[in-house]
Amino acid sequence: WVETWKGTYVLFYHSLFGLKFLLALGIFFIASALAGRSAGLQKIRDQAPFWLNVNLALILAVVVISGLLRQTHIGPSPTATHEVIYQARGGTP
Repeated sequence: WVETWKGTYVLFYHSLFGLKFLLALGIFFIASALAGRSAGLQKIRDQAPFWLNVNLALILAVVVISGLLRQTHIGPSPTATHEVIYQARGGTP
């Protein structure tokens, strides 16, 4: 059952983590473009309110994905691990 369990959640977990990482790169790029002085990125600074809203939306998406990743952890539950240890010692949790 472990292989089936890992196969189900590992792909989902890694996909979400990859998306979160790419969104974070976008957040840093927009923040850098807004704070910088490059002439090539002047168009972004001219539309600063729009790009700040885009950046805020990306930040919120990263926070939501972080919450999903927290709930979709890889590995056995820490509680289950402690229960197994207690049972192996002949006690109850």
